[in-house]
Amino acid sequence: MARPRKGSLLDAIWREKMHVEADALESAPNHVRMRYRHIWEPPQVLMAELERLPAGLLALWAESPTGHLVYTHTESRYVPGKVFWKDARERQHLLESVAYIGVVDLVTDLPKAMRAVCRLCDHLMGNGAIGRTGFFSDGQGQNDALCQAAQRFLRVYALGYACDTFPCENAQDYLAYTWVAYLYEPQQLNVIDPLVYRLYRHTLMAEAFWARMLG
Repeated sequence: MARPRKGSLLDAIWREKMHVEADALESAPNHVRMRYRHIWEPPQVLMAELERLPAGLLALWAESPTGHLVYTHTESRYVPGKVFWKDARERQHLLESVAYIGVVDLVTDLPKAMRAVCRLCDHLMGNGAIGRTGFFSDGQGQNDALCQAAQRFLRVYALGYACDTFPCENAQDYLAYTWVAYLYEPQQLNVIDPLVYRLYRHTLMAEAFWARMLG
């Protein structure tokens, strides 16, 4: 059976994973408010960027009960574990593992917003984004293929070729910064750390890798 295409997977992520704080635009700086015509435009900006990710990874995300996106006036960041979120009607919801996407970052620092997404994917690949631990970048994986890729990543991280280029304090930082570099500046990453570049090219960013893994 053919796997869903990116469009339908992104639609599923939009329906099930996307949430917007009521004051996300009202509390943002004026130049950001003027950039958007309505509150739903920031999510549309990010959805277009998510098309850069392979369909297999999007499928893993869409099929998981965890891993949410909350659009906010604050900075982009990833918060693992259970998070309470209030909708526009002040109803409280319990979400598990949330990437907060700053509407300001979508205008001024798109890579920062995408690093929050990559941290979420890091956790999803590791253990399905359950709880606060179990990240791919810490050597874990949902199955044998991801475990092997995670161990390979740790060996690459131990060499630390890109540590002087990016502000990386740990393996999670290294994955977030180098993965986003692969998405936006792959040639530069190939110069800085050719090993991690090849890891992304042949595993995490390769549709063939996900097709073999997900069957």
